[in-house]
Amino acid sequence: MKIVIYILFLCFLFSCKKAEDRSCFKFAGEESELTHYVSNDIDTLYLQDDISYTLIGSNENKIVLTGGENLLNFVNVEFGNGKLTISNENKCKFLRSYDQQISAKVYIDTITYIHYQGSKEVVSQDTLRSSELRIDIFEGAGSMDLTLVNGYTSVTATQSHADFTIKGRTIYGHFHCKGNSYCDTRDFSVSSELYIKSYTVGKMLINADQTKLYTTIENSGNVEYVGNPVSITLNGDGSGELINLNN
Repeated sequence: MKIVIYILFLCFLFSCKKAEDRSCFKFAGEESELTHYVSNDIDTLYLQDDISYTLIGSNENKIVLTGGENLLNFVNVEFGNGKLTISNENKCKFLRSYDQQISAKVYIDTITYIHYQGSKEVVSQDTLRSSELRIDIFEGAGSMDLTLVNGYTSVTATQSHADFTIKGRTIYGHFHCKGNSYCDTRDFSVSSELYIKSYTVGKMLINADQTKLYTTIENSGNVEYVGNPVSITLNGDGSGELINLNN
């Protein structure tokens, strides 16, 4: 009897709304594309889970979503006061194939802050340029791979299994890993001062060539560097080591 009631309940739900208007009981549908144009100036991104992101430098601010036609209506895009937020409000992922993913191409001009909380990827299609860029990665297991040119870059991965790869150049750099996070910035040059904080069990790979290197190690993860730093300052009580990869 309970099974019959459950089936009738599902049939009722399916009959009430079209698939593209339901957040849960639906198939992904055919591959489709949906574009959101952003009229406001944007300098801050909040990128939420279950979407793969590609950041593209552009004079035109817009978001191009790709995925199943029944899923795209439940990708929430909000913007205002310089802030753009993208989140996936689709439910019941277990009813759909894990191969049916949603991706977002984010066309932006100058970004100074990125908040990322997810398990997919965030990549840049080309070089992102700005005066500064601060990035916070929260409670996720995703990967970030960006190419940057600016005057100040800060990336913090907090309490996560996330990893980030940064390429390009800056004047001042600050990289901070916690939990199980790790990073590779060997192709990112810092011309003045580089601050490294390792509170992780993961490895931090960095480029310290011709810069003042300030390192704090408070966990078991090693900090391994390439290049020849102008000076080295090492602090912290962790068991991890500062390792010269040039030897």
